Amino acid sequence: MDPRTRHTHAFFLLELDNKLAGKLTAAELPAANVQILDTSGDFSKVGSKVPKVYGDIKIKFGTGMSRPFYEWVASSGSWIRKDGAIVIVDAKMTEVSRIEFYNAFVTSFSAPGLDKASKSTASFSADIKPEHLIYRAGSGNTFPAVSANELSVSSFGFVISGMEKDSEAVTKVEPFGVGHNVTSFSVGAERRPVIEAGRATTSNLAVVLPLASAEGMIKWAKQNLERGDVPKTAVLEYRSRNRKITYFSVEFADLSVLSTSISTEATKAVRAEMSFSSIKFSPHSGATV
Repeated sequence: MDPRTRHTHAFFLLELDNKLAGKLTAAELPAANVQILDTSGDFSKVGSKVPKVYGDIKIKFGTGMSRPFYEWVASSGSWIRKDGAIVIVDAKMTEVSRIEFYNAFVTSFSAPGLDKASKSTASFSADIKPEHLIYRAGSGNTFPAVSANELSVSSFGFVISGMEKDSEAVTKVEPFGVGHNVTSFSVGAERRPVIEAGRATTSNLAVVLPLASAEGMIKWAKQNLERGDVPKTAVLEYRSRNRKITYFSVEFADLSVLSTSISTEATKAVRAEMSFSSIKFSPHSGATV
């Protein structure tokens, strides 16, 4: 079976440095504009058809991954390069095919929206940029059973330094993320692609809280407008459904409120949009295997 074929009833495992890193909740694999001549995947046999640039490997994940994987995701922006593979398995955990990646780094990290009134689940997302890919037919080996667990979007904690009362009242956190531009060029007779780090980009962070609990947030926004920026730090925790276990935390540096707006609904709420310079993503012991 061609490993580039779309698998509608398959599961995705991740290997890093020849070790199983866990089961992904989803994966989107890039196509390669080369012809697979045999199962070895040796690009020396396809000559000038070697692609100049590969697309990103897009993955989604929750709890149950290995600590080295989470640390690699947390290194986004440090350009730590790794070799690994996305292994496609069937319901019996038998390998169907795989795509091996080499000299790859994490170029973006995105977190899902959170809502204390929701019963939904969601996953983190990350993009992986490889310099080299090899598509292989499946070995037929069977992997041990592992689970891919999404996050409960209603179980979180959010604290802004010096504004503990306001931030405890936050009911929604909108999706946010960080990314990095990538430049690429080709070298050698085979025109092998080489990728290098570019400029970092961040989204804004937006939260929603009841108007009755937003006095400090509104005051902070007014203070920034009248007296200049007063940046703060914040921590967002992703917790188990019963809220007794913290799986992950995200620390925001140089948090600055940009604007606040009041909803026109009967239940008044304030949406505060903030900028930040960087984040620190940290797994806790309950999230890892």
